[in-house]
Amino acid sequence: RDSQLKKQGYLCAGCGRYVEKGYAYRFRYCEYTGKYFCRSCHSDKKSYLPSYIITKWDFSNKHSVSNFAFDYLNRIYKEAVFNINDLNSKLFQKSTKLKIMNELRCTLYFLRRYILTCRFAEETGYQQSLQTLPSYIYEHPHIYSLEDLFKTKSGELHKVFEPIVMKLRDHVLTCSLCFAKGYICEICNNDKTIIFPFNIQTTSTCSGL
Repeated sequence: RDSQLKKQGYLCAGCGRYVEKGYAYRFRYCEYTGKYFCRSCHSDKKSYLPSYIITKWDFSNKHSVSNFAFDYLNRIYKEAVFNINDLNSKLFQKSTKLKIMNELRCTLYFLRRYILTCRFAEETGYQQSLQTLPSYIYEHPHIYSLEDLFKTKSGELHKVFEPIVMKLRDHVLTCSLCFAKGYICEICNNDKTIIFPFNIQTTSTCSGL
């Protein structure tokens, strides 16, 4: 406590109020900012911390945060600002639910190229099914909001995404326009096995995703 307050000049990190050393114990520590605040700026509100979720997949406890941090975390709860692939790609291995969710979203990423350019998909409502989702879901599959991470852990997102993925995949495989955009292996030239990038279990792509 003392070393951090010295760095702060014994000033509240929120309003700048000065505190005498003898009363420094009255200041409260914010676990989000790592700084001390007076009790007017820190009402001991509790919040989940993104760092615990992204580094440990830990949703077990809420942590004491300043009023500013509490409001900020609530404000960004639904904002897709966390690129898990950049922040902690090992998290996909730590959480089976997150790994499955990422596979579904990567599948959507590749499916969208077929669905959004197919006039039959537009006529039959498949494009609308895809576009009911926020665009970042299928355009940037590694980016998540805090809400996405909570709903991934609860299984709620899986229930929403899996039926959409299956429906769009079935369309591509049965649509003459979409199926014609598949690939033939240049090594074996087997035209009976058409390759699609959304079959991520059997098809590898470059790391540019």
